[in-house]
Amino acid sequence: MERVDLINMPLEYLERTPNVNTIHLLDFPFLFDSTFLVRIFRTLNFSSLSEAHQSAGYQTTLLDRLPVPLDSTKQNFVSNRLKPALSPYLVLDVRRDHLLEDAFNQLWGREQRELLRPLKLRMGMGEGGEEGLDHGGVSQEYFRLVFAQAFDPNAGIFTTDPQTRMNWFQPLSTEPLATYELLGLLVSLAVYNGITLPTTFPFALYRKLLGQPVTSLSHIQDGWPTLAKSFTEILQWQDGDVSEVYHVDYAFTFESAGKTYTVAMQEVDKEHHQWPTNPEEWVDTFTSAASAPLVTNANREQFVEDYVDWLANKSVAREYEAFERGFFTCLDRKALAFLSPELLRDIAEGYQDFDIRELKVVAKYEDGYTEDHPLIKAFWEIVEAYSMEERRRLLEFVTASDRVPVNGIRSVAFHILRHGRDSEVCFYSFAHTLRKTGHSLLT
Repeated sequence: MERVDLINMPLEYLERTPNVNTIHLLDFPFLFDSTFLVRIFRTLNFSSLSEAHQSAGYQTTLLDRLPVPLDSTKQNFVSNRLKPALSPYLVLDVRRDHLLEDAFNQLWGREQRELLRPLKLRMGMGEGGEEGLDHGGVSQEYFRLVFAQAFDPNAGIFTTDPQTRMNWFQPLSTEPLATYELLGLLVSLAVYNGITLPTTFPFALYRKLLGQPVTSLSHIQDGWPTLAKSFTEILQWQDGDVSEVYHVDYAFTFESAGKTYTVAMQEVDKEHHQWPTNPEEWVDTFTSAASAPLVTNANREQFVEDYVDWLANKSVAREYEAFERGFFTCLDRKALAFLSPELLRDIAEGYQDFDIRELKVVAKYEDGYTEDHPLIKAFWEIVEAYSMEERRRLLEFVTASDRVPVNGIRSVAFHILRHGRDSEVCFYSFAHTLRKTGHSLLT
């Protein structure tokens, strides 16, 4: 590993044209551990970020060196026309009560070279409230708020499994497909910029994004454990025919906009992917609960296979395809090729569980505090007794995210400092967030 060039090796991998006569180390990702693969992935994204950022600076320099000085009117005209080429950052200015709307308006129609620049977010500007200056934490906060809005059951964009709390696309959603594309783009921007997302998607999503099929119970078990357990029982039943005990229809059932739909799976062309946008048209054309036969020992394996296909693929084909278009806006498919679904999810979502003792090791102290200070000792005694939910809330206060990045707790900046010269109150600096009102007190 020590001899691998972390800069040039991954770039060569992206630029090479595969052929039968040459191979590349990254064609064999099993040779490397997950930490190394994450570093390679981050290197590729950082290289793209740096190139996009520097290109904007270069264009600005060229404009400043125009041989013929421009009057103010012409200067403004040229600057406006060249704005996509000149801004070194992708800056989003969003209102807290219009998170999706403002992101949609500011991202839609942007050139890709703009989207590939480092992301900067401003929240609450011009609303008369507290302004967030983005040093990373404002971005974390924005993604937390916007996905909380997207995952709201009343929004009708995603469904949430009651047991795992994992989110999946809403079949027959009445939401415009542009919303799914925007959310895919937001995920793309977050992963590209190294921001840990406050999302919980099943492995099925990451398999699909990596071009891997979702066809078996093992592929959906983490997202729909109750369903997977029931189907496993059906497949393993040996005391007579399952139709006599379970009475399961050979049908796929789901809810949308307050209505329940049942699709007789055997009556639908297995290659059919063009679903009606009108739910009533779906009912008239594809559904007939009465015509669905019972699941028997003879057809149970095919039933499970068909149900998984409908759950993960057919029923959400339109919504997923829109999301996928947005997801690959900033991320190169080839740069993802050496990642597993598990590793891609870790990169995107991080970890929610962590050992408080590891956080104690990486903590930094300022203003005369040390790990031996009585107040610091008392603090850690209290925190070590926290439940996991309380630990997540503490981490969210400090970093604006309740997730530990894929690189581990050592990548979290946790600082304890004094509030004022004469105060003995501990404060926890936002590791990546500064607000114009200063630090906030943890109560």
